[in-house]
Amino acid sequence: MLPRLILSILIVFLSFSTSVYAENGQKAPALEEIQASLAELPKSIENNDNIQKILDKLKAIQASAQQIINAKTQELADIDTKLSNLADTPKPDESQSPLTPEAKDIEAQRSALQTERERLDANIKLAKLLISEADQRSFKLMAGSRAKFQAELFERVRSPLTLSFWERFSRSWSSDFPRVQQFTDSVLAIFVKALEPENKKFFYAGIFLSLMTAFVLNRLLQNLIRLIAMERIPTGRARRSLVAFGIILNNVIITGLSTYFLYAGLNWNGIVSPDIHEYLVSLIYTIIFASLVTGLGNALFSVRHQSWRLPPLSDTLVHALKPYPWLITTLIVIHQAIIISSSKVGISLGTEVGLRVISNLTMAVLGFLVLGKISRYYRITPQANQNEQNKVPGTVWPYVLRTLCWMIVIGTLVFTLVGFVALGSFLITQLLWNVIILSTFYILFKLSEDLFQASIAAQGLIGKHLIEQYDITPNFLNQLSTILSALTKLLLFYALVIVLLVPFGNSLAGLFNRDGKLDNFLHTWQNFITPGMLLSAIMIVLGGIIVGRLLKNWLVSKYFPNTNIDTGVRLSIVTVLGYIVAIITVSLMLSTLGISLEKLTWIASALSVGIGFGLQAIVQNFISGLIMLVERPVKVGDWVVIGTQEGDIRRINVRATEIQLGDRSTLIVPNSEFITKSVRNMTLSKSEGRVQIRLPLPLSVNPAQVRDIILAIFENNEDVLDDQGLEPYIRLDGIEGGSLIMVATCFVISPRLAGRIKSELLFEIINKLHQESILLSMPLQIEQINPTRENVN
Repeated sequence: MLPRLILSILIVFLSFSTSVYAENGQKAPALEEIQASLAELPKSIENNDNIQKILDKLKAIQASAQQIINAKTQELADIDTKLSNLADTPKPDESQSPLTPEAKDIEAQRSALQTERERLDANIKLAKLLISEADQRSFKLMAGSRAKFQAELFERVRSPLTLSFWERFSRSWSSDFPRVQQFTDSVLAIFVKALEPENKKFFYAGIFLSLMTAFVLNRLLQNLIRLIAMERIPTGRARRSLVAFGIILNNVIITGLSTYFLYAGLNWNGIVSPDIHEYLVSLIYTIIFASLVTGLGNALFSVRHQSWRLPPLSDTLVHALKPYPWLITTLIVIHQAIIISSSKVGISLGTEVGLRVISNLTMAVLGFLVLGKISRYYRITPQANQNEQNKVPGTVWPYVLRTLCWMIVIGTLVFTLVGFVALGSFLITQLLWNVIILSTFYILFKLSEDLFQASIAAQGLIGKHLIEQYDITPNFLNQLSTILSALTKLLLFYALVIVLLVPFGNSLAGLFNRDGKLDNFLHTWQNFITPGMLLSAIMIVLGGIIVGRLLKNWLVSKYFPNTNIDTGVRLSIVTVLGYIVAIITVSLMLSTLGISLEKLTWIASALSVGIGFGLQAIVQNFISGLIMLVERPVKVGDWVVIGTQEGDIRRINVRATEIQLGDRSTLIVPNSEFITKSVRNMTLSKSEGRVQIRLPLPLSVNPAQVRDIILAIFENNEDVLDDQGLEPYIRLDGIEGGSLIMVATCFVISPRLAGRIKSELLFEIINKLHQESILLSMPLQIEQINPTRENVN
């Protein structure tokens, strides 16, 4: 039996020794060598140039481990066959005789084969573990390389115009295709499983509810929105803004419900794994966001109902741009699906870059088509646009925005073709994001204004009821509506800024804090004013200017017309508001640049000497202007007399005040003149003007007769006031140079009319006195006697 035992051990040894040779006759690496090679590879990379070499080594490790698994699996099968061929060893029993030598030999063989089987199984498990670890490390390295590529905006790759770029993309895609196909098969397997008998009724129910929501409920809600707008909302822009907002909201809700019903029917019995669940939910969110784009297109263009169109767009332009919202929606879904899938599947960097290039070029071509349509429309039909009812306002902003869009689209194309793929992708996606967000908030801004006008204002639904029931004045409701609309717009503006800055990390500096070469460059200048700080300061200044103008325009055009505040107070409020916004803007700008108040004290100390000498008059006029705005001794619209000049105050500036004289010329008076000198304000307490006529009469004239004539002339003149306390009166002022001095005084509605009315009254008085043969006194003549004999004057 001993030779037979040796032969069995030799067979086991020979079967084990075959595992050290590969199928091609070459010696396969041992598991210890593979494990050591895997441990030597880095778990992270600093440069994307070395990523492909590491991935190739990981693939070689996986191939070697798989080769060992295949060989040892065959050996394991052979051992299992041999174990099955060995007869079972009888168990020792006290009633039976001891085991025979042949039974002992079989038991020894079984024990040896079992030991060898356990060792082979352990090696197979270890090889599978190495393959799994190598696969996870490859996934992490590719994810890290993609994230690094996306973060490094100024990282350059090979140009897509070169053949080597597409060769690398082809190799990467060939390597990633099995992984993509495996993931696709796992997703399709869920739908196949949903068609099984125990799941298909729920899946069909979800499809039915999704279709009913998308077609039937969608149409019902659209008709309901228009019906409510026509029946309940007053005529005006409020209807259009409400319908536009309702269309967008309806589109998003219907899309969300449809996708929810479809997914709920698919996963009713929990057949979707957690990983696939996360992937499908991300796709559903992408589809819902894409529905926002189609909703914006339907709301802004309103192709079928031109009267409901909110923006001033012509029919020709709308029909030219009608298909593009759907194309943009399709590109958004495809682009986001590629990003989600690449992150989920774990594609390589070469495939990621190639797909980004294709996406950038497609979006750039679409941008050229859209901008080309718009430019062609405004270039070919400029005169027709002026005659159309829905004419775009002739401001410079549309041209500036179109030029900026052209620059971004051209920049995307150029940067992508020269190798800055990440920068090109960033530019085109940010352009698309900003267009979508600005279009959405455009409708929200219009709705915030129209909604309060249609509800709380004097002509609104609630406003009419409040006026009838509670005796509230219409001006109060109009003011309340304007204030609530302004507050809502302010909140919307804040939300708009936050949403626009989301890609930058909710801050302007977020663009410069992205990991990459630009960040390293900026860190070297951290002790100085960095480009990020300058950009933030510029944005704050521009924002302050825009906010200041918006506030002033809102006060002048929206709020003040609903109040009884006079013109002077209005202009004073606008001027003070401009000062406040300027101070806040400068403070924020200095804070952004890192200039604190302590540093400003040194600057103020350095300027104090210059202010004391050269800028004393400017500072004095500036302070005088502030005093005038606060104390208001004079205000815009007052008729003032300063020195020998008199006129209307038209503007109170920081340094000087503009006065319009009677001959329509403008007098610039320093503000300090109104504080340090005597100024006569003709309209401070009352707005009436005074006309005073001084007449010299001979002593022989009956003054009562002249008085009656003048009073009759005053009474017949429509411009002369006869209200209580303002009646005309005539008095004798005395005797001068042998003449009676009679002073006639009357009042007119405005001091600005006093000169004209005085001239008219004098014409009438002198003409009437001549008719009555009453002569005015001659001026006193002085006789001068010349010492010469013949000349006596």
